[in-house]
Amino acid sequence: MNAWLLHHGHALHSALLRLIQAPFASLFTLISLGIALSLPALMAITLYTVQQLSGTLPQQSAITVYLHTNASEADRSQLEKRINQLHHLAHKQFISKQTALAQLSRQLALGNLSDQLPTNPLPDAWVLTPTQLDPALTQAWTQQLANLPMVALVQGNQAWSTRLHALLNLGNQLVVLLGVLLGSGVVTLSAIVTHLQIMSREPEIEISRLIGATHSFISRPFLYFGLLEGLLAGFTAAAIVYGFFLVLAEPVAILAHDYASTFHIWLPAPQIWLAGIAAAGVLGWLGAWLAVWRTLVWAKQG
Repeated sequence: MNAWLLHHGHALHSALLRLIQAPFASLFTLISLGIALSLPALMAITLYTVQQLSGTLPQQSAITVYLHTNASEADRSQLEKRINQLHHLAHKQFISKQTALAQLSRQLALGNLSDQLPTNPLPDAWVLTPTQLDPALTQAWTQQLANLPMVALVQGNQAWSTRLHALLNLGNQLVVLLGVLLGSGVVTLSAIVTHLQIMSREPEIEISRLIGATHSFISRPFLYFGLLEGLLAGFTAAAIVYGFFLVLAEPVAILAHDYASTFHIWLPAPQIWLAGIAAAGVLGWLGAWLAVWRTLVWAKQG
């Protein structure tokens, strides 16, 4: 066990030395890999932020439930109980017929319409805002509430929410495709860099083989090199993403304040950052493994 740990420690030390011995080449490689990894991350953060923002647009995502004009107080109470049972309800607002008539009077500058009309023609209404933008959810709400006897009409901008939901789904698919594409590029670049490392030490590798070194012993430093390179590239990508956040946080906060909104750029939780860095390390290791297999195994067999 001690010998096994000693071998791995030696391989890790050797990989670190290879990164340090070529500082400029390592720096440019890490920057290239970091930029490639940061692009899908930035797109995913932007898309998730837009998804959160879409839920703060009550005029678009909300639905309005109109009661019959002759609905009683008991009808209103019964409807409120049914509304409280709805899942994913973020906000509800009751607008009485008196409040609606007063607002209409102010908007049309017609004075006090309640004194000019024999009865109030406007109904009581509830404005309901879901926690998420989901056309299926709003459709389910509409069907549930429209069948109630005290409800006259359920109105919502479902066409808008359906289009936005489709665009967000398209964005999610683009993020996945971009992540796969750039992840493949990271693997390829890591394989090329590791291949060059192997080629530069070919005489050393041949001597190691002659004195009985195993394939695992020879390939282990290169695999650690790819793993370290991937992890450092992950940290570089995280720094790039966080740099974008620092630059844009204040302008976004000012814009949100001007529109009386609590909108802000979403940042992933710490465990997501760590998972992303670990994934970058795996990609670097995979590229190194491909280079080792191609150069030390497949070429040797061929």
